Order: sequence, then C-alpha cells, then structure tokens
Amino acid sequence: MDFPFQATTQCSIDFTHTSQRNLLQRTFSPSGTSQPKVDRAMSRYTNCIVTCVWADGINRTPSVLFTYNSVSRKDRDPTARRIAIYKHMENEANRLADRL
Repeated sequence: MDFPFQATTQCSIDFTHTSQRNLLQRTFSPSGTSQPKVDRAMSRYTNCIVTCVWADGINRTPSVLFTYNSVSRKDRDPTARRIAIYKHMENEANRLADRL
C-alpha cells in the first residue's frame, strides 16, 4: 500500500502505564512452617512510559519515563540508594535497547 507521506515524518506514540499497587500476593506453606517471604517490594507509584515508533523502523526518539516516585527526583542530593537505582535503570534501558 502506498501512503502519501514520508515514513521519516510519521510516528506512533505509545503510553504505557505501570502500577502494581493493587497486586495481591497469595502464598502457601506446609502446616507448621513459616510463611514464604516475597523478596521484592511492590511500587507504590504509577509510572507512565512514553515511546515513539517511527514508520520507517528507525529508533530516533528515546523513551521517556514519567513518575511520582520520590527516589527519581533529580533536585535532591544523590544518595547511594539513588545512584544504585539510576544505574540499574540505565543498565536495563541499555539492555532493552540492544535487543532492538
């Protein structure tokens, strides 16, 4: 099909919202033993990830994350925890970008 536009000028914008605030974790254990522990905390924040997919398939727009998570605030002094979280997010973004 022939479209009357250049593929380099058209993109689809996608908004993905992530939230696990309502996630219920159900576990079980044999009688007389302790309840299993969940080793990761659930986020209390809803995030919005914005991505653009260009019609020609070239990735020219980085994805953007919007969040109310106070750990992600750039106007606060960096702490060891914030630095570790930023590094983890950067590594994950690079890992996912390499798959494209």
